[in-house]
Parts: sequence; structure tokens; C-alpha cells
Amino acid sequence: MTVFRIIMWLCGLWLLFKIPNFISIREGLEEELKDVSIIIPARNEENRLPGLLKSLKEQRVYPKEVIVIDDQSTDRTVEIAKDYGAKVVKGKPLPSGWQGKSWALWQGVESSTGEILIFLDADTRIEQDGLKKIYTEFLKEKTPLSIQPYHKMEKLYENLSAIFNLILMMGTNVFTPLGRRLKPLAFFGPCQIMTREDYYKVGGHSMAKGSILEDISLGKNFLKQGIPIRCFGGKGAISFRMYPGGIGEIIEGWSKNFASGAGQVGIINLLLISLWVTGMVGITINTFKTLLVGEYLLEVYGLFLLYGLQLYWFLVKIGNFSPFIIIFFPINLIFFIYVFVRSIVMTFILKRVSWKGRKIKV
Repeated sequence: MTVFRIIMWLCGLWLLFKIPNFISIREGLEEELKDVSIIIPARNEENRLPGLLKSLKEQRVYPKEVIVIDDQSTDRTVEIAKDYGAKVVKGKPLPSGWQGKSWALWQGVESSTGEILIFLDADTRIEQDGLKKIYTEFLKEKTPLSIQPYHKMEKLYENLSAIFNLILMMGTNVFTPLGRRLKPLAFFGPCQIMTREDYYKVGGHSMAKGSILEDISLGKNFLKQGIPIRCFGGKGAISFRMYPGGIGEIIEGWSKNFASGAGQVGIINLLLISLWVTGMVGITINTFKTLLVGEYLLEVYGLFLLYGLQLYWFLVKIGNFSPFIIIFFPINLIFFIYVFVRSIVMTFILKRVSWKGRKIKV
């Protein structure tokens, strides 16, 4: 059983062996961004949008245009966007068959003029020279690049997103020791960069209009057309604070699409992720059992610590997660299981999820 649990632990190590990021990029930052359009979908983002727009203003090189698509907001989103000099596109009512974010992004592209498109979520922040780093990396191959932002947290409860973040990265199929020799299975949504030509070649978001996982659908369409895609971690270039609205927002956010996403990672990755999580569950149960009966088994405690250290080693690459996770990861595990079961019920039984005041049919 110990050997089997170590194998389960190694499944996680295989899936997140190496995450490329922007820390080492120093050369090529002299590139101008004259042909870049930044497109930001925004629905009631008066609290998050200022941080992103301010971070863009602080870049040493500014893009050709920054477009904010107002997705039927009822707060000060439009005012704030205009105050920061962004071009505001008033979103049209949601057509039948479209999901909100896909519709907003499609309208943004239609209103843009740049030959290079960068899509940013309103809760992201661009680090110093981050925009030029992203653009420099994109120019190496000029194929679609997606980036999962570095997760910056300010409150302890935000660490509850830890296991979700790791599984999201594990499901990409591109962070293994084989690197890009494996076919990517994901295309991150918070930050994407591509040419206008490639975007329209695959039909853009019109081909993902009915999907709540429009990012994954877009990535799959690129691959179908023979256009390679790349995935990066955002450390050194872009960050975000995912769910600052409390534990309820974390539950709603991850419930929205996690069960649907589980079906997109491929059978082998799903098996490896399941084994890794099962190993965590097993060693957690064994540790609590030994504590309750007053036994002190070095083998059990050693495996528990091994999982905790592995988790933290993964997490420091993708966010400023607390080192307390090394010991208290069972709390994250219980929370993950609860939200995942909730997501399954909402996705496959109720067939409806909620986000930002909208009921979304799955």
C-alpha cells in the first residue's frame, strides 16, 4: 500500500513537472505594441476593472487600443473604463444560443483594429513590463498563447482554491516531462494572445458561443485547424486575485465549470489526477486514524508530509499560497470534494449554473 501511495504521489509530479513562466524573459522587450488590441469583457466590474486598467497605464509601452466590452453592467463599469481612456463598446443583448463571455469577446474583436489580439479578464493585473514580456514570448512563434495568471491572495480563505488551481494546470497535458510533445488539452481563459488571422480562421468565439468553457473550445478549434497552441504560467508577467468576494464566491466560481472541465482533460490525465487525489484522501484518512488511536507510525506521517511538501512546491509556482498548506491541506481537500460534488450536481443533474447574476444553462 505504501508503494502504491508513492506511485499516486508520482502521478502529480508527472503532471506538473515544469511550468514555463516569464521570470527569465529579459531580451526582446524593446518591441513596440503598435498593432496590439487589448479586449476586456466586463460585467459589473467596477471593483476589479480599475486595477487592470491602472496596471496597463503603468506599462512603459502602451498598446494600440484598449477595448472594454460592457456586458450589460448595472454599476459604474462604463464610467471607470472611460476615466482610464479605454474605448467602451456597449454590448448588445445576448442572442439566443450564446453565452455571455463569448458574445462580449466576439463584439470586442469586431470593434478592434489591431492585427494582434490580447484577451484579458477584468480581474487580472499586468506586472511591470508584463505586457512586453507576453508580447515578446508570443513573437517567438506567433501561434496562440494562453496564460494562467499568478494567483495573488490577500486573505487566508483564498487558499481554498489551491487544489482547484493545481488540477486546472494538471489537466493541460503540457507541463509533464514530455513538454510540448503531448497534445495540449486546455487553453486558459484569463489571458490569451493570438493573431487576428488565426482568430477568424477558426471562427473565433462564434464557434464557442454555446460553451461555458469557451477558452477550451477555442483552443480545440485551433488544433483542429492545425494551428499549435501554447500554455504558460503567468509568474513574472500577469497576476490576478481570483475570488475576493468571500468563500461563497469561491464556491460559485469553481462550481460553475469544474465538472464540465473534468470531461475535457482526456482519459489518461483524468486517471492520473484521480489517482493523485485518491492518494491524498487515503493518506489523510490514515493519518487521522493513527492520531485517534494514539499510534505514531513514521511511515504514515512521512507520506502525509510528502504530500504536503509536494503541494506547496507546486503552489509556489502559481501563487503566493500559504506554507500552512503543508500541514493543513486536508482542509483544502475536504473543500475541494464538496465543491466538486456540488459542481457535478449542478452540471449533470440540474443542468444550470450561476455566475455574476446570470443563470447559465449547461
